[in-house]
Amino acid sequence: MKNFTVKLAVVFINTSVVWCGSNSLLAPGDTLIRDGEVRNRVYGDPPFTLSNNIVGKTVVYSSSDTTVAAVWGNTVIIKKAGTTVIKAEIPGDTQTTKNFIVYKKQLTVTTPNVWRVQGTANPKFVVNITGFVNGEDESVLISKPVAFCNANAASPPGEYPITITGGSAQNYSFWYDNTSKLKVVGVALPDDSWRVSLSPNPASDKLTLNGVEGPFTIEIIDLTGTVRMQEYQTQPVIDISHLPEGIYLVKIKDAVSTTVKKLIIRR
Repeated sequence: MKNFTVKLAVVFINTSVVWCGSNSLLAPGDTLIRDGEVRNRVYGDPPFTLSNNIVGKTVVYSSSDTTVAAVWGNTVIIKKAGTTVIKAEIPGDTQTTKNFIVYKKQLTVTTPNVWRVQGTANPKFVVNITGFVNGEDESVLISKPVAFCNANAASPPGEYPITITGGSAQNYSFWYDNTSKLKVVGVALPDDSWRVSLSPNPASDKLTLNGVEGPFTIEIIDLTGTVRMQEYQTQPVIDISHLPEGIYLVKIKDAVSTTVKKLIIRR
């Protein structure tokens, strides 16, 4: 009886495992999977093609977890964020595997600047989320990010940072833009605020102040806390035609008191 010797080589290349059978024709420098093709892939990336430099033989590709990435021929289709193993095989000859990580897609989370009057509660902070892929929207989130501000009704006038935090998702991570501010306006509604009224309200081009005593100053402040108009007046009819549609805070100071009213401009 003759003795036969079978040689089996195991080669480790860049964390990949290459199995070469005894009759393998894989030569030094031959590549079944190119490293760059399976790196830095993110959920939402389009399908991509695997390539090799093998001549005269068919390379068959597969994925160990088709819920993360499926392989059709030599095309990889990303399904979700996670980790799988891509295998390249020359049937009956050689195979190699590489870990393939699909990273989460980053979403950008913002909230607008807002304002309120001193002594009142904080407004509801609206969170805007952008960057979804594959036609998805906020409905795919496990939980949504939230925004909050440490200012309270007793906080003095000034600007306070709004902080965004939280949120979770299978295929998305979050980047928070925490540059927005809550502006607390240093005015409060006096007990005699009923004395002065605005008409019409909503208004379009002209606004009449009813009940003012003598000359007065008027400030009109938009929702960002920006003073859009400031004038000294002796007549109760004010031209507001230059102001865009929206909701405003009107601060009126006459000989009796300072009054704050809400104004809606609509055209």
